[in-house]
Amino acid sequence: MRVRDHVAISSGAAALLYPRLGRSVVIPWAASIFIDVDHYVWFLIRYRRLNPVAAVRVFNSAEAPKHSATRPLHHPAAVLSLLLLGRHRRAAVLALLGMVFHIGLDSYHRARMAEAQAAVLNRDHLTCQVCGAQQADVVAHVWRQPALLPSYRVEHLVTVCAGCHEAAHAKGAVAIVRPSCGWESYRNGVAQRALTRPRIPAAGNQGTAAPRAYAGRDATGRITHLRSQKEHPHPVGAAPDTRRR
Repeated sequence: MRVRDHVAISSGAAALLYPRLGRSVVIPWAASIFIDVDHYVWFLIRYRRLNPVAAVRVFNSAEAPKHSATRPLHHPAAVLSLLLLGRHRRAAVLALLGMVFHIGLDSYHRARMAEAQAAVLNRDHLTCQVCGAQQADVVAHVWRQPALLPSYRVEHLVTVCAGCHEAAHAKGAVAIVRPSCGWESYRNGVAQRALTRPRIPAAGNQGTAAPRAYAGRDATGRITHLRSQKEHPHPVGAAPDTRRR
């Protein structure tokens, strides 16, 4: 879940708790947001850099690190330790409340997103909707989201191969756009970047190049269609079909 979403939801919860907790509500509110500082600490240790912009770029990349070492404060051991150390201190208990609230939101978000991603991969028949590749490394990419609060609607996700996923998250690109952005303009942007980047071999086929994409362009140079060397029975580049199957 994005930081802005955590801030919005935690602020709403704090407003509801304010009549009961008073000014002390700032403790669980801050804990529910700043628990994510463990991501930055991992970045400092791993890359030995202080640049927060670079840290954000790493965690927003196509292959963003998600292992437990990147979030030690989210681990049950950290929560249990705080509970044992501060069970007689009100401030510690309030901080623990904020941390548990954050962890709960993350768990809910992962479960809902996993369900949506599975539905999208099934809808698109494991076929990249940008270049048409049918590979083992395809993923369900979140390409469109509201400015605030996450959406789990399947039309906001699309199946892409590893190469096109990297292109979607390329430096300077907007990987996740607002709902006002249309699929065609988004796909064309990803396709143009993918054609200028080295293709990533499919998982389990190291050393074998992924199917190469060929682009058709109109007189203005705009990509009008894409075909891969490997023909497939599903249309490529059309807006993802969101109908139930």
